[in-house]
Amino acid sequence: MIKNNKLINYIIVILFIFMISFKIISNELFLLYTNILCYLCIFVIIVVSIYFTIKLRFLQFNIFKMISSIKNNSINDLKALFMSMGAKIGVGSIVGISLAIYVSGPGVLLWIWIISLLSSILTYCESYLGCMYKKGNQGGVFYYISRGINNRVLSIIYTFVLIFVYAVGFIGIQSNTIVKSINHVININKYIIVIFLCLCIAIIVFKNIKSIIDFMAKLVPIMCFLYIIFGLFILFDDIDRVMFIFNLILDDGFRLDRAIIGVVVVGLQRGIFATEVGIGTSSIVSGISSNNKIGQGMFQVMGVHFISLVIITITGFIIIASDYSYVGNVNGVEIIFDIFNHYYGFFGKMGLCVVIILFAISTIISGYYYSIKGVEFLKGSLSNSNILFMKILVVLLVFIGGVINSSIIWSVIDTLVLFLLLINIYAIFCLRKSVAV
Repeated sequence: MIKNNKLINYIIVILFIFMISFKIISNELFLLYTNILCYLCIFVIIVVSIYFTIKLRFLQFNIFKMISSIKNNSINDLKALFMSMGAKIGVGSIVGISLAIYVSGPGVLLWIWIISLLSSILTYCESYLGCMYKKGNQGGVFYYISRGINNRVLSIIYTFVLIFVYAVGFIGIQSNTIVKSINHVININKYIIVIFLCLCIAIIVFKNIKSIIDFMAKLVPIMCFLYIIFGLFILFDDIDRVMFIFNLILDDGFRLDRAIIGVVVVGLQRGIFATEVGIGTSSIVSGISSNNKIGQGMFQVMGVHFISLVIITITGFIIIASDYSYVGNVNGVEIIFDIFNHYYGFFGKMGLCVVIILFAISTIISGYYYSIKGVEFLKGSLSNSNILFMKILVVLLVFIGGVINSSIIWSVIDTLVLFLLLINIYAIFCLRKSVAV
């Protein structure tokens, strides 16, 4: 194990050096490097997911086990689920999916379903291990890398990357998306929007962790309910085309031509990013939950299923039901806003704007929670001044993210997420004998 730990540490450091070098030398080289790393991650996720699916006897498809978990859950397990879902159900569930369908066609949705259903077993594994190696109210991927496979160096690398991805990256991206969304409905100076957003986020994060967890437990169900009602209301106009759309997804997903490779890759990639399977974040909320490893694991699996089969499916059907080929601008939130405006007018734009803002705020709050847990792992404990610094930093990052070009952030974050995937899946596989049903 020690030799393997040293080897994986060297590999990760070398990959980091390559990433930084290629980014400095050429954007083309950096893009090629990211694509190769992405293909590697997809391959690893599929292989390891198949292994655990067989080992755990297709647990992610066991409906009876899920029902049993619901009956035997505690309120803390439910809060842990909502905190985790708050991070996963971000603008990627709307904007990312619409962009994927626009670029590669309806068949993308089929492969999102496939990879999400298959790889959701990894969410079970990381949640199980997060509970197993938790220390008091501190748990998650940091601890099963550090204590489970005894690789303190790798756990530190993972933690720094995660803090950068969620604190600097996702918080800034969500803030930028909120600004763009509001400007699509009402033309307001972006600095006014950002200042108001910073005040709202400050009101939330300047409370204690328990209050933030309670807030997320209320926000996530409300925003999901609104989006489902809003989505079903829109789809009701095309109710007679639902089966046609479903058949179109199947036909396009299994078409026999060269373009199918791009459809499969985009679908697999988007499914992984939209549900965060294998990244390790689902395990971080184990500090909130009870010590019921199996129950918490099944809860997190249900969360992945809900995102892929409900939230993403509604988004996909709305996009496919619309003649999205007319949209000229394919950057960011413009796609879905143009479609909603074209077919449903101001009401559609306003409703979508509200939903996107709620989704983005939930990701910002979850990003703050993950970051503060990461810092807590690195320092052992947090003083009041440490916590105050983190709160101020988050508000500052919300402001910066809202006023700069989001492409600056996106260019590196996607690649760093792949590092989180590789490190976490390596740790899960090393601890495979510990994961049980």
